[in-house]
Amino acid sequence: MSLGHTSSPSVNLVERFFAEIPDKAIQRGMFKNVRELETAITAYIPAHNKHPRPYTWTASVASIIKKVEDPCAGRPAHPASAAGPRCLGASPKVGGATMGDFRDPAADLEAIRDVAKRYSRGVDRLDPETMKSAYWPDATDDHGAFVGNAWEFVDLCMTAHLRWHGTMHCIFNHLVELDGGGTSARGELYNVTYLFRDGAIDTWFGRYLDEYQKRGDEWRILRRVCVHEGDRSDPIETPFAMASDAFRRGSFDRPSLKRPVGP
Repeated sequence: MSLGHTSSPSVNLVERFFAEIPDKAIQRGMFKNVRELETAITAYIPAHNKHPRPYTWTASVASIIKKVEDPCAGRPAHPASAAGPRCLGASPKVGGATMGDFRDPAADLEAIRDVAKRYSRGVDRLDPETMKSAYWPDATDDHGAFVGNAWEFVDLCMTAHLRWHGTMHCIFNHLVELDGGGTSARGELYNVTYLFRDGAIDTWFGRYLDEYQKRGDEWRILRRVCVHEGDRSDPIETPFAMASDAFRRGSFDRPSLKRPVGP
């Protein structure tokens, strides 16, 4: 191991190599788990070593200093706004850093999709706190027969869904579009809901059209419109051919009463 100053050329070369791994090995890949990611990284190293190319410093000292002094140098001008003119690609400064420095689109998408999952779990488990955590307090919900404050809709669901001894809100095809400012987004997701009652299963087919808003570090629904695509009711004439009575019943945690996720 060679110990040197952190700004030494050898350290810069190591940093440059590690910067190439996400660009050339994983940026356009799709990985189902950590093992697949590790395999892609370890496969890149011998492939790189077969055809090594030296790193060549191409920027002049003067160009680097100019870029530090004027980040907009060489960029097209952005139309003047209330905050003053700035170049395209440059973000407003906040406390010495740009707003863009704090944005993580992948994390935002995951947080928004987690909101949709909290809604589904909350309504299925009749857990009002979990369901309300998917909405901002001033959010609105249009569910056909109900149009109004989303938290009031949650309270309505806690009693209206008692007619079924179990429900399963299945959501998928969740498309999310983030806006350029990083604090709002729009989404559309498909929903098939199974509602179980004695002797029959009711099925709902629909979509949720959402507007999401980020306040601080948290995403929630600001507006939701429920779209009806179809529905049906089917009698249960023949029981499933297995000893289902040996399983824990779905109603054991409904209402869930703040029961944590998991067994």
